[in-house]
Amino acid sequence: MKSAAKKQSSLLTFFKSASSPSSSPATPPVPRPVPVPGPVTSPSPATRKRPPSPGSSLATGETARPRRRASTRVVAEKDNNDDDSEDNAPVTPVASRKSRRRRRRDADSESDLDAFIVSDGALVSGSDDGDGGAPTPAEEDEEDDGNPGPSKRARLSSSSRAAASPVSTTLLGGKGTPRSVARKAISAAAGTTTGSPATASTASKRAASGTGRAGRGGTTDIGPSGQKYTPLEKQIVELKLKYPGVLLAVEVGYKYRFFGDDARVASELLRIVAWHDRNFLTASVPVPRISIHIRRLVRAGHKVGIVQQTETAALKSAGSNRAGPFTRDLTRMYTAATLIDEAEGDGNADSDAQLSAGGGSGGGQNYILALAPASKGGALGCALCAVDAGTAEIVVDEWVEASEDMLLELDARFAAILPVEVLVAGTLHAAVTNWVGRYCRSQPTPVRLETVDPPASRSAMLKSLSSKLESNGTLLEALQEHSEHVQAAADMALEYLSQFDLTNLPLLLRPYSAAFTFRLSATAMRALSVFPSPGDRSTTTTSLFSVINHTHTPSGARRLRQWVTHPLVDAASIGERADAVEVLVDELVAGRVANVVKGMRRVGDVQRVLAKIRLARISSKALWSFCSSWIATCDAVAEWSAELVASAGSSQPSMLTDIARAVVDTRAAVAAFFAQMDRDAANRSDRVDMWTGDELSDARAVLDDLVRSLSATAKEQAASVTGSVTTVSEKPYLIQVPKLRKVPASWVRVSATQQVIRYHSPELLELLKDRDVAQETLAAQAAALYGAKLLEFSTAAHAGLARAARALADFDCLLSLAAVARNPRYVRPTLVDQQVVQIQDGRHPVLDLTTNYVPNSIALQQSTTRCMVLSGPNMAGKSSIVRQVALSILLAQIGSRVPATSATLGVFDGIHVRMGAADDLARGASTFMVELRETNECIRQATARSLVILDELGRGTATNDGTAIAWAVLDHLVARTQCLTLFVTHFPPIARMQLAYPENVMCAHMGFARRQQHRDGDDGDGGGRSITFLYKLTPGAADASYGLNVAQMAGIPVAVVDMAHEKSREVAAAEEAIVPDEDDDGDKSLMELATAWSKKIIELPV
Repeated sequence: MKSAAKKQSSLLTFFKSASSPSSSPATPPVPRPVPVPGPVTSPSPATRKRPPSPGSSLATGETARPRRRASTRVVAEKDNNDDDSEDNAPVTPVASRKSRRRRRRDADSESDLDAFIVSDGALVSGSDDGDGGAPTPAEEDEEDDGNPGPSKRARLSSSSRAAASPVSTTLLGGKGTPRSVARKAISAAAGTTTGSPATASTASKRAASGTGRAGRGGTTDIGPSGQKYTPLEKQIVELKLKYPGVLLAVEVGYKYRFFGDDARVASELLRIVAWHDRNFLTASVPVPRISIHIRRLVRAGHKVGIVQQTETAALKSAGSNRAGPFTRDLTRMYTAATLIDEAEGDGNADSDAQLSAGGGSGGGQNYILALAPASKGGALGCALCAVDAGTAEIVVDEWVEASEDMLLELDARFAAILPVEVLVAGTLHAAVTNWVGRYCRSQPTPVRLETVDPPASRSAMLKSLSSKLESNGTLLEALQEHSEHVQAAADMALEYLSQFDLTNLPLLLRPYSAAFTFRLSATAMRALSVFPSPGDRSTTTTSLFSVINHTHTPSGARRLRQWVTHPLVDAASIGERADAVEVLVDELVAGRVANVVKGMRRVGDVQRVLAKIRLARISSKALWSFCSSWIATCDAVAEWSAELVASAGSSQPSMLTDIARAVVDTRAAVAAFFAQMDRDAANRSDRVDMWTGDELSDARAVLDDLVRSLSATAKEQAASVTGSVTTVSEKPYLIQVPKLRKVPASWVRVSATQQVIRYHSPELLELLKDRDVAQETLAAQAAALYGAKLLEFSTAAHAGLARAARALADFDCLLSLAAVARNPRYVRPTLVDQQVVQIQDGRHPVLDLTTNYVPNSIALQQSTTRCMVLSGPNMAGKSSIVRQVALSILLAQIGSRVPATSATLGVFDGIHVRMGAADDLARGASTFMVELRETNECIRQATARSLVILDELGRGTATNDGTAIAWAVLDHLVARTQCLTLFVTHFPPIARMQLAYPENVMCAHMGFARRQQHRDGDDGDGGGRSITFLYKLTPGAADASYGLNVAQMAGIPVAVVDMAHEKSREVAAAEEAIVPDEDDDGDKSLMELATAWSKKIIELPV
């Protein structure tokens, strides 16, 4: 009883300290080794009655094995001092058929293990950490099961134990825990233990740090379950303390295993079983499936570390660590933005689903965005640095605005960049930090948020930045042209990337604001449905990007997204793109670019492949495939360009000529590198024979000599006993002799049949060890050579290939716009130098594909009629027509054709939109407050070259205030800003704005036809029950909004609609005309105008 209580006390101390926020990181759980298969042993009656734990051999259907180790006479090269048999399993020369079958079953363990998941979803009831279960025969086989005596165990005071006993009882009594251990835990909770508080404190510290007191032998520490830590468990404890906050997947034999909280998280996300194993909770996945599980974990927002064995069995047996466990360490770490590896995908568009060109996000961009403070005076400021490690692109920006404007700018940048990870400096303003936190929490896909400490001083920051960019002088020079705030943000991002070993990326700088001046706010993009809603995986076309995205590569889709979020503002550049699109329309029709498109599909995501080559994280098969496909693509581009020159001569667009030249110029460098590779070796991932050079000749010669010696020795010794040399079950150089024939006593028996016995002599075993060491040495040299070759190639050719990759992405975008332009109902717009919108029979580009859309014409011009007040019945299509105008302008300024029979457009510097109704309760903003904030954004950012769309401004408050605010805002836009404005309203007095500005304001409404006469001559809100929408833009203001018609369509009871009709007539009879004062000098503020008009409306009789 006392012994169990002390064990329980130690466990409680560990879990309490590990779960405390202020304590050290939780110690990870430890895997259980699988011993070398031995003879079958029947369990004792007591064991048969006890239900097996999920992790035991009995629970998994395997035969229990005895504690006694297999004889070295049966299994050669047994590492008797290793900490777990799973370490030995992959390299044991002799393994039974049962062991091989078990390893084959591991490959399909995911589906099999799902059967063990508890139906209520709680794999371990009441537990976040693992507890120690009774050791299985496998555990006893590989560990000394001696327990420390009472005098050597850590003791807790009875009060401390009593306070913690309910928790520990739950932990030890969870599903899968042996009943005997649970009974001991309950007994311990009820018992008493002596011990001073000092002793209890010491035990708590030891438990929290993952250490315990030594047992009787003084060689092991006690784990939280009261059992000794194995050497492997000690490794896990050290790794978790070294890498806090990282979900570790630890390589143990043929599996990757998770421990403690990591096992619980992996079990929930990966739908695999978790069980208690000695001191920790544990779960596992097969090695071949680890890449799939990594992607699932990082997409859920976790930082995942891969812990691998850093030595092989052959090198271990020949080194100084032959008596210890396999050494393990963190070799790779991944997050959603840093998942760059061989298993992540080879960049081929057909095989990499994550980077599908048709993705709504635009080719799978994965930015890490770092924010640093850049405040000046009383205004808030931010410096931004966004890095996409997969494409080696870095974007920087800096802005200083008033508080509200600064957050609007921040929202626009987040909407354009769509970061998957955000780093904020600890010194950032609280308003910015809070906004970023809400953004990360509100996204449908998890966005990691980390707070980091910026450099202590400017000199320290510059020194750190210079050291990180020592190999990238171009980027360092480019960053030196920016402010110290931008440099600080860049240093934060690069410091973060260093923990993922991504500092050697050939990053290319792209300033955000300098390159793009078109203002398209996040609010405008959402209101216009420019991109699919976050998390929207529907197959129906719901956004402008879905309509125009016909790209063939992920890099092309990402580039097209950049074009859409940042349209051009220079008429010459827009015309150059449009010229290229016109040429490619004819090329698509003639089928002359088919080979180029085929090559682009084969090449896939060139930008990500180049990053993988630089980091040597690309498989040899993918490398050979990329080089082969790139050469073929260069040839196809060269052939197409020559045909284009022959047909068009010097009149072909310069943009197409530059693209072809950038791609074709890289062929020679890639072909020279490709000539060094052997196709067959590359396709079978044989890096030893992959290169045609003789760099590995010395290591090959050593291995060849050993192989010859093995063959000669085996033949000589087989002849001495009149036997033969054979290979059985992948075990070579076996001397096979008849069963009754005598052999030297020193020979090791490996296997036998009824007629023959197979042996290895001591000399052969020694030569086999030397051969294994030589093979490992050759493999290590081949891996180093592979990395060196890739780095040499990347250093020499990356700049040209990066330019070619961008050129090919531009070409992909132009082909996509050409595919859109093939629609016979699309026309190339005419661009003029003044702010004009003249669209004949225009259509909504998205709705035109899904509905029988009615075309409409619209004409606005800044010098004359620059504002249209649009009214009409609800559901008549007012919002659709204003969106149609905005999207047509957007398409025109990325170089595309527009859906119309003719279009003449000016070049705008931004589109500002206020539409819809939604609150923002997280920021304490009502629907009307959000409405006015968005209106304020439009007023403050609009210029005379902008298009402003205001949809039903003022509807979030009372009619008096709403009408007053709507009038004042519209007056400001017409008289002061003088931008083109589309103003949708249901307030009849707003139509009187045409009287105030007859030359600048026009009224229109969406046409309709009455199908039933009004009752009693009603002329109010259209109380007549039935109208037909014509969806046609009609001059003049509507006589009513016909809201009661919508009420009837919605199924509101007839009695309610009738009463609403009567009240509508009463209100209409009381209203009087409202006209502006003749003595208004136009210098009043928005608030003054709103107040004045509110008073006039209030004076109306009721």
